[in-house]
Amino acid sequence: MDLSLLKKRKRLGILCAFCCIVLFVSLLDGLLARFRQNPHEFHVLPGSEIPVMGPLPHDIKNLELLKVSIHPDNGVGFAFVGTQSGYWLGGTFWRALVEVPKRVPEGKYIITVSAPFPYDKKPLGVFTIWVHENPRAIQKTSLSLFRRYLGLNPWFIFSATFGIVFLLGGWLFLVSSRMEKILKEEGIGEIYRVLVDKEQNRTYVLFSIGKNSGISEKDSLEVIDTNGKVVASVEVKELFENDGVGLLLEANSKIKPGLFIRKGKGFTNLERLT
Repeated sequence: MDLSLLKKRKRLGILCAFCCIVLFVSLLDGLLARFRQNPHEFHVLPGSEIPVMGPLPHDIKNLELLKVSIHPDNGVGFAFVGTQSGYWLGGTFWRALVEVPKRVPEGKYIITVSAPFPYDKKPLGVFTIWVHENPRAIQKTSLSLFRRYLGLNPWFIFSATFGIVFLLGGWLFLVSSRMEKILKEEGIGEIYRVLVDKEQNRTYVLFSIGKNSGISEKDSLEVIDTNGKVVASVEVKELFENDGVGLLLEANSKIKPGLFIRKGKGFTNLERLT
């Protein structure tokens, strides 16, 4: 008996679920890495240039009045390049460029920008520059697990996985639609939900055949597995055009979504699910 369509839907469902997990994990990883990242901390290689900015007191017009200290001073350069207005909260910001020489020693560099009196109580900006010897060393410091251990951008993983989930979801929909059409032609429905009423000790099943399949309320239906074996019986309690609800009367095994249901005994051609 060839049930390749059933197997294909199951494999697609598992693959789609796995991709959804990767999608969620990559999104969470990217967001957490971004929120945890200190905007004033940089991990770079020798020979890099880093644009930085900070608030500028409203009555300071000359950037040469600002003081810059670099510790340790091993040739790391700092040059103001201009000012700009704030995008959201207004105000004025100074802009500068940090230049890391190609032969600068590895390590931690602290750059502090301060204003003259009376604005010298609090620095206008404190930046931490970590200089590493190679890209692998920078990768190890990443707050993103994807980037740190796999060398992959979590946002790239998120975008790629989102596209894969979209394609797999469409494919799964087509396979399921074809299965449903074949099953209805055979007078067979599929159980898509099982509800347990613990207070009355009853189990109800929701299935995908209804009045248009020639069944009526209080009809007795058979639950069959993918091999065509009867595993339970159900009495129809509520019926709609394309769906129904039934009370489970007896079962030889655990009833779960994915099993099939039909009226009485008859021909079950599951071989068409190919």
